Amino acid sequence: MFPMGGATVVAIRMGRGDETGANRAFMTAFSLTLLISLILMGVGMVFSQQIVDISGASELSKEMREMSADYLFYYAAFSVPMLMSSVARHMFCSMLSIMPDGIFFKVHI
Repeated sequence: MFPMGGATVVAIRMGRGDETGANRAFMTAFSLTLLISLILMGVGMVFSQQIVDISGASELSKEMREMSADYLFYYAAFSVPMLMSSVARHMFCSMLSIMPDGIFFKVHI
């Protein structure tokens, strides 16, 4: 959510020539994504078994519940790099969309 909206704001501000505003928008999106991903990582790793049980796994066998909790634990552990790569991808794509014509090839049909 923050990377996509932040990329839009960055692209608009860069298009207007407001580099300071674009930098501020990028840092805000980056900081909020990092903060949210760290919170999700902590909650997911500490409370993985409880989250699995609340999600309806209490009806499953003990082995399935343990495997589900392990999966959620490791998924949460890598949520920071996953969400940070999303920031990088959206910001990079927004910057490519406003580059001058001479930098990349244009396809004329």
